[in-house]
Amino acid sequence: MRKIDLMIYLLSLLLIIILILTRFIPIPFGLFTVASGSMEPSIRPLDLAIVFGRDYKIGDVVVWCSSPFYCVLHRVVNISENYIITKGDANPMTDPPVSKDLVRGRVVLVIPREIWILLTSLLIGILIFYYRRRVSEMAIIFAPFVAPMIIYSLVVGIVITLFAQQSSIQIVYPEIYLSRHDIYDVNGSCVVNISYYVVGIKILSIDKIYVFNRSIDSFNYTGDSISFVLPKDLALYSASTGSRLNISVEADLSRKGFLKGFYQIPVSLQKPLIKIINESLYIENPNCYPLEFNITWMFSVAGEPWRFESSTYVLDKGSFVFNSPQARFVYVEIRYRWLGAEFYERLYVRG
Repeated sequence: MRKIDLMIYLLSLLLIIILILTRFIPIPFGLFTVASGSMEPSIRPLDLAIVFGRDYKIGDVVVWCSSPFYCVLHRVVNISENYIITKGDANPMTDPPVSKDLVRGRVVLVIPREIWILLTSLLIGILIFYYRRRVSEMAIIFAPFVAPMIIYSLVVGIVITLFAQQSSIQIVYPEIYLSRHDIYDVNGSCVVNISYYVVGIKILSIDKIYVFNRSIDSFNYTGDSISFVLPKDLALYSASTGSRLNISVEADLSRKGFLKGFYQIPVSLQKPLIKIINESLYIENPNCYPLEFNITWMFSVAGEPWRFESSTYVLDKGSFVFNSPQARFVYVEIRYRWLGAEFYERLYVRG
């Protein structure tokens, strides 16, 4: 056998070994034929991808394999400590998080299908022409390798077609999204509670909580909820104006996650009860939100001009009694803001 024959023989054998090893052994180089259009238009079906090295970054195209019969060639969109997330350029959604151990390498070169198929066909034609007088000898030499390669290709094709879906990697997506938010009355204070639905992840710490751009320093949290007492002045502002509570939250999650949420919680209030009982003013605020009242007494003794006394009170939840002035004729005016509207009541007390 001449040297050129030996070189062709060894190169063919090496190519076959590489094609087999890249499927079964996680070596950082290999050849992969693209099987789908998930990376179109940049990479098309039947294009030949050359993979080399495991140094990659966001934006690079890599190949990862969950089994010898299920490999994915997609672009890296996120990298964490132990996982990467990839996405096909033509796919609407990302792939599940994949362990870095499954990555075979970075795609360094893509040979279009028109080029490598044409070159391969030309090479085969040249070899056939070159060895046209020794076809029988070449068949005998390559038969032990060509036959297993054909069998291997058939087996791989059948297995991929029938079992690739079952061989795909099963990784649970970590999920967190808002479940509900409420405001509870706890001993006359408004407590804000934000609950989340979580899967495979939990809240580790709270970085920031803001209400109307004011930082909240005291709060409680568990793996799936956050709660804090609403400051009285912010509660008063919300109750008076009817403004929704604008709340922003930043938190660290397990698995290197980060939560940033913005929530608008509507205000739900009962109207205060105002009446005269035993010639005294009675006001009941049934809400955990404080309310501001302006109370003006109008009173007069017979034959004297009317006198006025006005005061402003911020009343928390509860019942409050205000005694009337000692005079023959007494009226009282009450003004307060409730859910963005101003209310006015004038009540007869005595006379």
